[in-house]
Amino acid sequence: MSWNFLLSHWTSMTIIAISIFFPIQYVTTLYADKLNQNGALPLLVESFTEKLIHELSNRKIDALSEGQAYFIKDKLKGLYTYLRQHPALMERRLYVGSVRPSTTYTNISFKRSASNNYYNHKKRDNKPFYNVHQSDQSSPKSAYYGYESTVKRYDDADNYDATPHAFAAFAQPVCPSRTEWRLLTRARDINETEVEVFQPRRGLGGQQWFYTVSCVDGHVLPGRACDNCCYGIDQQTWRSSCKTKKSYVMALIKTPYNHMFDWGWIQIDSSCSCSIVPQL
Repeated sequence: MSWNFLLSHWTSMTIIAISIFFPIQYVTTLYADKLNQNGALPLLVESFTEKLIHELSNRKIDALSEGQAYFIKDKLKGLYTYLRQHPALMERRLYVGSVRPSTTYTNISFKRSASNNYYNHKKRDNKPFYNVHQSDQSSPKSAYYGYESTVKRYDDADNYDATPHAFAAFAQPVCPSRTEWRLLTRARDINETEVEVFQPRRGLGGQQWFYTVSCVDGHVLPGRACDNCCYGIDQQTWRSSCKTKKSYVMALIKTPYNHMFDWGWIQIDSSCSCSIVPQL
């Protein structure tokens, strides 16, 4: 192998590396503050780069031909669209980082509608759970009653009614639930296929944390002869049970039929609801 060949090969690979690195660094720096709310941006750039390198590795590169240069340029043009439109960036139930985020709740306000007397919930904004409102979530009770302190007070008497505040002080959840950020290594996708969830090697940052809500198993109601019963349900008329429900969240995963990690939907615990059936 001649020195000229090595020099030519090294030069072509250097050009490829520079052409990949600098656009990625520019886009990442330019849009980091706007797009990197949940920390997923580095993983997105990494997966985009892995795909590009994988495609380049299947090509024989001794010198950067016109076709290869066009291929790289065309791929890098898609980086902005790939980042801007990827659902993982705005996923509120995913956080990428080296430490567990603090669990928080979105503020809720009640305001009397001008056209009727119903109360409207303030729409939840796009801010992540961990960057909205700090609250102690050490127990299901404190997690629920943290809701009361987030009710917005209105100075305008026409827009304020004390009824929601009064009810919030005495209200309790139908089913006690637990909220936490969890590290997952295995999960099921939308096809019920078990997949591997990407987690970096020990000592490296960038773990994928998932915001989960699940029922508190084994709770027993006072004076009741059943486990996991719902509060406020007539036991003589209905049989009730608290059940954890699942929903989908975007994550970096690897399926059994794929040798690379890629983004896909997985199932996580997302709510605790009451299921009832008539007593027979």
